[in-house]
Parts: sequence; structure tokens; C-alpha cells
Amino acid sequence: MKFVRCLSVLLSVLLLSGCITPAEHSVPVEVGPPIEAPAALADAMLSLTISDLHGFLDGTGAVMSQIYPMLGGPMLKTLLGSKLGDPQLAGFAQGGGLALVVLSPTNAFAVAEVDPAQSASTIQSLQSLGLKAKQQGGLLLAAKNEELLAAAERLSAQVQASLLDARREPSLRFALKPSALINANEEAIAAGLRKMLATMEKTAVSNQVVDVQRMLEMELQVFLSLGRQIEVVETTVMPVDGGLRLAKTLQPAAGSRLAAYYQAPALNDYNPRLQAGLLPDGVIQLEFCMRNPDALVEFVRGEAAALADVTEIDPALADRWVQTLARWTATMGPTVCESVLAEGGQAAGFAFLADVSDEEALLEAFRNVSADLTSMGLLRLYKSLGMPLSAGFEENVRVVDGVPVHRLKMNFSLANIPVERRGAMESMMNNLSLAVCDGVLIYASDDAAVEKMIKTLKSGERAVSPLAARTVFPAGGTYYADFDVGGYVRFIASFMKEVPAASAMLDKLTAVLDGAEPIVMSGYRNSGRMTFCSQLPAGLLVRLAQAGQLIALDRMQKNAANEAEPAEPQAPVPAPDATLSLLDGSSVTLSSFAGSKVVVLDFWASWCGPCRKGLPMVQTVADYFTGRDVVFFAVNLGESAEAARGFFADNGLTLPVALDDGALSEAFGVSGIPHTVIIGRDGNIQSVHAGLADDLDAQLTAEINTALAE
Repeated sequence: MKFVRCLSVLLSVLLLSGCITPAEHSVPVEVGPPIEAPAALADAMLSLTISDLHGFLDGTGAVMSQIYPMLGGPMLKTLLGSKLGDPQLAGFAQGGGLALVVLSPTNAFAVAEVDPAQSASTIQSLQSLGLKAKQQGGLLLAAKNEELLAAAERLSAQVQASLLDARREPSLRFALKPSALINANEEAIAAGLRKMLATMEKTAVSNQVVDVQRMLEMELQVFLSLGRQIEVVETTVMPVDGGLRLAKTLQPAAGSRLAAYYQAPALNDYNPRLQAGLLPDGVIQLEFCMRNPDALVEFVRGEAAALADVTEIDPALADRWVQTLARWTATMGPTVCESVLAEGGQAAGFAFLADVSDEEALLEAFRNVSADLTSMGLLRLYKSLGMPLSAGFEENVRVVDGVPVHRLKMNFSLANIPVERRGAMESMMNNLSLAVCDGVLIYASDDAAVEKMIKTLKSGERAVSPLAARTVFPAGGTYYADFDVGGYVRFIASFMKEVPAASAMLDKLTAVLDGAEPIVMSGYRNSGRMTFCSQLPAGLLVRLAQAGQLIALDRMQKNAANEAEPAEPQAPVPAPDATLSLLDGSSVTLSSFAGSKVVVLDFWASWCGPCRKGLPMVQTVADYFTGRDVVFFAVNLGESAEAARGFFADNGLTLPVALDDGALSEAFGVSGIPHTVIIGRDGNIQSVHAGLADDLDAQLTAEINTALAE
């Protein structure tokens, strides 16, 4: 009886991986492109790989610069290169990469494809961080101690072949071995479960608490069982068309139940008559094809038996679950379309279309729903949870265009539910209408939605726009889905009308996100593997950044409004005492100006568009203060002396130039350029300008005059 929640979790995973209908074809159908094996190292528990570092940073920079213009590829390379002692990552050839290999939770090493001629500064930077590092051929190795460095030497060739050379692409790949991780920690996991159960037994004060605790235990056992059957799971992040694509690929362990399931042939294909566009609009719109019922039933049967072995589930009860699943799937066809949180006057709802292979068997299954729920222990379960459930099926409640409409009644007793939460639950539980029209099951939480879909199917009007996911991902997927972020925020806002502050903020976010391109998702089962894909489009990322800025501004305004007393003056911040290496070959320390000069540092690079606009403004201010106690330095970030000298000559700039290998910018906390710092005569930082303001010259002039007057 406590099997319901863990089995629902299991089925939700399996449904999306696609196999829950009777075989309508005698031969396998096309199931999309082949799925490459995850790139993993035999001796590693997990690994992180960027096989094309320059390509990944350039692509990621193109994405980030849409949100923050200064964070382009060159800036990302400078930020990373300054940490490695290699500005602009010149030591990494185009197409070269790096990998972090974790052998155990406390033991790891890194391998990078670095030109030996340019690795000395990188090795020095790593050693300054307390790491051991050395060059081995074209590979730079780093670890926290000599023992791990020796492991890196021993495994470096495998790292290059299995991780770096496996797929040369501008992506970040994270590979984890769940089965190895679970097996290595089996005793600790078992001890944790025993401790949890013992604590539950001591604190349980009612049957309701015991049932919830046991469901939690079974959920954990289900996920552990699945984890033991997954040899490798690889997550990939790749910039694509100004957006980000994420993919997760599962490689099942050889001989496991999951491997048999993924290797089962796909016998069903999509019914072109059914599309999510026929449904009311929703936050999530989904189409999936249920591929092979026998494989699914056998997998669930094996999982149920395994669960019964390690928990208190009655094996006969678990078997009744499997038999009920098999009986229901025998009535359904291959294609399912769903719209979740569909709009239609309700706070929440759904609409559903599916092929029907046996209409009379389907109706008979609905007639027996109460008996099924009783035999599976669900009615008893919900009663023990303080939410007694009654189920029933009413046939021929009304007729729409000659199609009988039925009602599935799934009513909870809400006596123990807080009053403010009852309305939404009542509206969902009392309006579960369904009909079978032309071999299609129509099922929704709203009567009007069912009536509308009947009329649509009867009219033969099927000209609807495809899901955005189908225009992004190739054919043959087990599912396709669109997720409307703006619609989701609008849905959340519908529950917050009684909270003015939250409602106002959500309305602003809705205005920003409404109409944005959806997150698109798809999944493929092929080559004995499963991959799940999603893509965040460029336009949505920009709007999400705008939404984040709105939230940050709102928080700042609230903090300002909550200031009951004036803030105490902050202590002066001393400027770091650094030595500047000047373009003419000389050097100067900042402390040498203390007590006599105001110092202005302007961090820049020739590839930075805002810097190109800002430097002439700084030059104008410097010219204005000629002959007064102010010194200016244009601090070039990570470029060669020749590049800096050529840029200044081409643009008629005469400011003194300092060259920074990353140490100075790090000392001043520079995270983006242009970045301008004014240091007073007392050696304290007077003001900081991050980014470029249209009136930068006026602001600098006023602030320098203030500093000179002190």
C-alpha cells in the first residue's frame, strides 16, 4: 500500500524514456540519431572535461555578452588566464583542452594540453597556490601532492584518449559513475538508512507519520536501485546559437534490468493525428510516444521484486501493481499529448489526449478504478495520511456532438487541509472529465476543455503549429516538450494575489518574461542508451537576466526602506600596495604617491568595446588635470606591450600605460572592464567605477577635485 509514491516516481522517469503501449508494429521503428557513449575514465569516479577550451570560452562569452557586454570570450579568457599565469590562455592551442579527474572524494588531479614553451608561468602560478605541477610532453599535470601527481603521470595518456580526444567540441562535460559511487559507499548508505529508520520509529506518533516515513524509505530504495544500474551519466553544457544546450546521457550497467529496457526495440511511432497544439495553452506542453509495453512491464516487475526484497512491501501487493499497469497499458495507443497548468479560468489544471487501442477495455478499466485502488492499497494509504480518498466513475454524464462524456470522481476529504488550500484542490478533484472521440481519449480537469477538444476532433481541423522543441531537435525522440517560463510565473502569481508585495513583483516579472521563447526539451533512446536534451534560447536568457536585475533592484529598494537609522560611516579601504610595470620598461609602486598624489587607475584592453569608448574620456580628464597633483595609469589587462603601444598610437592616446598579467586586477577585485579606481592622497580608495557611464568624464572630474581638496 505504501508502494504508490515510489512507483509513481519510477513510472514518471520511465514514461518520459518512452515505452508504455501495446506493440502496433512488428518491426522496430526509427528512434532518432545514434547516441554516443559517455566519455569517462575507467579509474575515475567522476570527471569534468573541456576538450576545446578556446571554443567553449568564445561560445560562452557570446552568450554572456548578450547579458553583460563586458563578459565576452576575451574577458573570460583573461579572468581564467590571470589565475593560471597565462593571460589570454596563449599556451592553449586552438582545440586544446583540460580535464579534472576525481579518483575518490578527496583525491583529484588535472591534465591540460599546454604548449611546453609557455607552461613555465602556469606551473609557477599553480605552485604558488600550493599545488604540485609539471610538464609531461604536451600535457601539464597538477595535483595537491606528489602521490596524486604520480597518478596523473600514470593516467595522463588515458585521460587524453578517453576524455580529451573522445569528442573535440566546445562544451563542458561532467561524467559521473553512480554505480561505482554507490558501491564504494554501500556501508555508509546502509548505516544512514538504518539510522533514519531508527529515528523514525522513535519519533513516530501516528500511523500517518509511519506511512510517510516508509514511503520516503522506499523512494530512496528506488533511486538507489536505479543508480546501481547506471554505469555512467554524462551531463554536457554547450553554447548553441546564442543560447545554452544541456544534454544528459545515461549508459546502463551491462546485464542490468535498465540495460535490457534500453536495448528493447521501439515498436511504436507517433500518431500524426495527435499534437499538443490541439490542447489548450499550458505552461508545459508535451508530446511523447510510448514505445514498447512488454519491456516496461518486465522492468517494473523486476524493480518491484527488488524493492520487496529490501523493504516491508508485500510481494503480492507489488505484483498487483504490475498487473494493473499491464492491464491499463493494453488499452492505450502510442501517442500521448499533455498540457499541464493549462489556462482556462482555473488556478491549475491539465488537458490530455491519447490514442486508444481498445475503447471498451479502457472504459471497463475506468469502471474498475475504485476496485483497483483498493487492491493496490491506495485507499487505505490515503486514509492513513488523513486524506480519505473515494473514487468512482460516472458514465454518460452528458453528450457533446454525439460523443458521450464521462466523469472520473477522485475526491479527497479535505477536513485536515488548511482552509486557504482547499479551493484549488476542490476545483481539480471535482472536474475530471473524459471522453473517447474517434479513437482518441480526451481527459481534462475542466469540462469546457473536454467539450472544446471534442469539437476540434470532430471538425477535422488539425492545422496547428508544432511544438518549438520539434523545430530544434531531430525526429525520432521519445518525447518533445515546451516550457513557458513566463506562463509559469503568471501561474505562480495567480496564487499570490492576496500578498500585495509579492503580487506586484510577480506582475513585473510576468511583464518581462511574457512571450519569451520557451525552454525546449526532448529525449532519445537508442544504441542501448538514453539521452535527455534541453535548450535555453538566447532571447530567454536575456529576459531572465532582466528579471534577475528586477529582483535585485527590488531587494535593494526594500533594504533601503528598512533602514531605520542612518548607516554608520564605513572604514576607509586602503589601496593595495602594488608595483606597476610601465610600457617604457620602468616600474613604480603605488605607495610612492602616498601623501602627495591622487592616483587614477583605468583597467582596459584593446578588444573591449566599452574600453575603446572610455579611454578617450579618461584622456580628456587627465589633460584637464595636467600640472596638478594627479597621476593617471591606463592598466592594460593581459595584452602584449606591442598590442598596447599600437592601440595607443592608433588612437592618439598619451596616458602612461601599465601592463598587468592579472595580479594587479586581482588585487583590486576587477571582475570586468572598463574598471576605474581613484586612490586618494591618504592611500585609501576614494571611488570605483565598474563599467562605462555616459558621463564618466564628469564623474571623474568631480571625484578627483574632491580628493585634491582633502
